[in-house]
Amino acid sequence: MLLLKIAISSFFFFFFFHFGHLLATINHTIISLIPKVKIPSDVTQYRPISLYNTLYKIVSEVLVNKLKPFLSKCIYKSQSAFISGKQILDNVMIAHEYMHYLYGKRKRKQEFITLKLDMSKAYDRVK
Repeated sequence: MLLLKIAISSFFFFFFFHFGHLLATINHTIISLIPKVKIPSDVTQYRPISLYNTLYKIVSEVLVNKLKPFLSKCIYKSQSAFISGKQILDNVMIAHEYMHYLYGKRKRKQEFITLKLDMSKAYDRVK
């Protein structure tokens, strides 16, 4: 049985990397809604979790490793996500430092404006 699974997996990878198509049955994903609170009353109180095939995960990882050398040409240096060595919290620190700088301007009676945007997480929006 194990040899059969290995043979099917090998065929799947050969087919994908030579023809560039995923088999329809491999590309299926089950989405499950996990509640964030004990008694959810709104759609935003659920977190969608995608459960997809193991072969799909392996192909994704192989593609990511093949694309890594080219990402620096596609992503700006000022962007802090998707860059090795940078963390998403770097943006929070930069915002804090900028607000500290603007607070100093306020004491010196210089004019400025700040704008706060409410950016909700992608998994909090279901359309």
